[in-house]
Amino acid sequence: MIRYLSIGAALIAVIGGAALAYAIGTSQAMRTMIESQNAITAAQQSYLVDRFRAAYEFQQPAIVLWEGTNLLSHLMQESPSPTSKEELAKRLFLNARVSAVFHEIGDRDGEQRYADQALALFGMLQSNAAATAEAVVSNCLAKDTLKRRYAGPKQ
Repeated sequence: MIRYLSIGAALIAVIGGAALAYAIGTSQAMRTMIESQNAITAAQQSYLVDRFRAAYEFQQPAIVLWEGTNLLSHLMQESPSPTSKEELAKRLFLNARVSAVFHEIGDRDGEQRYADQALALFGMLQSNAAATAEAVVSNCLAKDTLKRRYAGPKQ
């Protein structure tokens, strides 16, 4: 009887040890997978930012709007509400730039939509400042280091 108990205890110890090893291995695999996903997301975001910056400077409005709205969509998917002042400022300037390009093509609805988003982000940064959406966009563009250099279609 004691012999069977010791065999049973040994089996339970082996099974328990295997389960523990599996859990630790799974935990490490999940951590590695999450770290890899974060690295991919950061690389993808950097790529999208670079594409937008290049388009904003030199491309026609349709391309700028495609890249800008694509980048904003990606940012919203990753983090619907920015958590740092740096992220708030980046999104503020991005929305101001997209609003300016909508203004450039004469789309007042698009211009106003992104100007309103810029104003909302500005309000998160400066809670005591009263401003209009247009003033926020104008101020951002005046302080922006990235300038639009598109000269129109080549003839």
